[in-house]
Amino acid sequence: IYGFIAIAVGNGSIETTPYNESAEVYPYILDTISPSISLEFGRPRYDNYITSNTPIYINASDNTSFIIYWKIWGMMEGNDSHNIILKINAEGEYTIGYWAVDEAGNKCPLHNVTLYVDNTPPMTIMEVGSPSYGSYITSNTTIYVDASDIVGIKEIHLNVFDGEWHNTTFYSNNVTFTLTNDSIINIYAIDNLNCSSIV
Repeated sequence: IYGFIAIAVGNGSIETTPYNESAEVYPYILDTISPSISLEFGRPRYDNYITSNTPIYINASDNTSFIIYWKIWGMMEGNDSHNIILKINAEGEYTIGYWAVDEAGNKCPLHNVTLYVDNTPPMTIMEVGSPSYGSYITSNTTIYVDASDIVGIKEIHLNVFDGEWHNTTFYSNNVTFTLTNDSIINIYAIDNLNCSSIV
């Protein structure tokens, strides 16, 4: 904090007012520090991949009031005097720029982050080995299940009904199994963004 004492100017000379209780003092706070700012992803998230349900938080802090500026390059932009929560509806690659300016005019550097919005469920494939004929197989017939997704597979779920449901969860790709009774098979996969697919 700086205190400035009023002075009198006259006839080319400067007279400094002696400091006493009646002297006029003007306090000022010197602020040269720019706001700090950060961008964080909520859940679900996998590396720089998110879904349309994932909140994006832009937070700033400063010893004075501030304004956060943001833009999704080539799409939209905005600003607010409070911390911001964004969501992006459409799938694709996006770059978000963000910065903040405080009331003293101090501006933090522009930051950019690139992210990918993925709402697509995994692709799941089931193949029947030999021997088989149409929907008929033997207890020696191997059934193959695989799943793929751009963000990787978290789980494959196998539900088999042969009079009652049997549920099994696999934590890897390339699942194989056999059947001992007439059965109905339901298979689905969950990717690392918790998007699920059913076949």
